[in-house]
Amino acid sequence: MRNAQLLHDPIYLFPLTSDAVLVYHILKNNGYDIKGFFDNNTALHNKRYDGCSIVPCTSGEHETIIICGYKQHRLSGLFARSITAEQIIRPEDIDAALDKVLWAEFEQLAPKQKNRFGRLRHEIRQLLLPDNSELIINALDIFLTERCNLRCTYCEVLVQHYENPQHIPINQLQAETEAIFSKVDFIRDIHVLGGEPFLYPHIAEYMRFLKSYRSRIGSLYVITNGTIIPKDEVIEELIECEALVMISDYGELSRRRDDLEAACQIHGLDVQITDYPWSYENQIVYDDDKNKDDKFADCYERKHINTIRHGKCFYCHFLASAETLRAIPYDKRNSISLYDSTGDDIVAYLMSEIAPPGCKYCSGHDLKETIPKAEQTATVIPYKTFRETYHNE
Repeated sequence: MRNAQLLHDPIYLFPLTSDAVLVYHILKNNGYDIKGFFDNNTALHNKRYDGCSIVPCTSGEHETIIICGYKQHRLSGLFARSITAEQIIRPEDIDAALDKVLWAEFEQLAPKQKNRFGRLRHEIRQLLLPDNSELIINALDIFLTERCNLRCTYCEVLVQHYENPQHIPINQLQAETEAIFSKVDFIRDIHVLGGEPFLYPHIAEYMRFLKSYRSRIGSLYVITNGTIIPKDEVIEELIECEALVMISDYGELSRRRDDLEAACQIHGLDVQITDYPWSYENQIVYDDDKNKDDKFADCYERKHINTIRHGKCFYCHFLASAETLRAIPYDKRNSISLYDSTGDDIVAYLMSEIAPPGCKYCSGHDLKETIPKAEQTATVIPYKTFRETYHNE
C-alpha cells in the first residue's frame, strides 16, 4: 500500500461496486477496520457484505474517509473528507485480495455487476496511477480499421456509411500512439476496435508495439463482434499485452462467439461476453431541433470514449468518423492536433465544457428508448457531404 498515513479516520467505501469490494479486501488484508459501504441504492440499505453494513450516503457530519473510483470523483464532495483508491493501492495488493472476494455474496447484492467479474482485474488497474502521473486521460478508443464483416444500420462508428472502408496504415497508428503518449503520463482505459479489429492484418504487430506502453495503460480491451477467431500469434500478443477480449453479443450474427470464448480460455486470455441494449445514438442528423450544447452536456462519450485519428484527438468517435466521411462541415474546433499541442492543451480540450460545432450533427444520447440490436442494412447508407469545406484542413 501507498500513503497509508491517509487512513487515520473511520473508513467507509463508496459505492458498493466491484472495485470497492476489492479495495475492501485490500484494506482488510493490511489490518484496517472498514466501518461500512455508502451507497445511494435504497434496496441495499441495511444489508451486509462480509458482515459489513451498507448504509445511506451522509452529508459528512462525521469525519469519514470515502475511498472511491475515479468515476465518482464528482460525488466525493458530499463527504467531509475523501481520498481515492489510487492514492493508496499498489498493483501487488490486487491478487491476494481477488482470492478473498466473496463472489456469490456480492453477486446477490449487485446482480447487475455479474458481467463485470471477468473485468475486475482490468477495471481496478484504471485506479492504479504510476507515481508522478500528472497528465491523465480517462479513456481512449484506438481504431485499427474501418472494415467490418457486419453492416449494422445504427453502428456508432458510422461503418454503415463507408463505401470504401480502409485499414489504418500501421505506421500511422504507431505514430499517433507515440504522439499521445509523448503528451500524457497515463491513460486509464484503452479500447482497440474497428470496424472489426480481427480483420486488421497488422493487429499482432500493433499489439506488440502497444506493449511498450503497457505500464502507462490501466485497462486494455479489444472489442470484437464474435465472428472471427484470431490466429495463435494474435492471441499470444494479446496475452503479452495483458488485454481482455470483449465480445459484443449480437445473437446469431456473432456466429463464432462461443468458439472465440473457448479459444481465449484455452490459451489463458481474459475474455468477456457483453450484451448491452442498443439505443439510437451517435447517428448523423441534419435537422435535429435539440441544441448542440444540450447534447454535449448530456454526452457520455466526451469524457469516457475519446479517440485519436488522422493525427488529431477527438472527443468521440462520432466526430472522428463524421469528419473522415466529410459528413459534417470542417471546423478545427472539433478536434485538437496530436503533434502541435502540449499535453496540457489536450487534457484541457478533453475536459472543456464548450460544445464543438460538430455536435450539431450528432443524434446525441437517448438511452431511454432501445432499438433492434445490430440490425443489418444490405446497402451503404447515403449521407450529405460537406467536402468543399475541407480545403482549410
